Amino acid sequence: MTIFSSDSKFVGEMSGEGRCEIRGKVKGKIKIIGELIIAEGAVVEGEVESTDAVIFGKVEGNTRGEN
Repeated sequence: MTIFSSDSKFVGEMSGEGRCEIRGKVKGKIKIIGELIIAEGAVVEGEVESTDAVIFGKVEGNTRGEN
């Protein structure tokens, strides 16, 4: 599992496989083959695509999931 902590900021395009949890801020595109968790307090500005997504935080952009 990959975790981006609450004090982290990421700008760009992120992709990967497995489980990923975002607790901080991301500006850009996220594509995960697996489970993506956007934790409470997290902010994502951009397109989100994953096999499974659990969203507790804020997403400003399009989201797409298979399940």
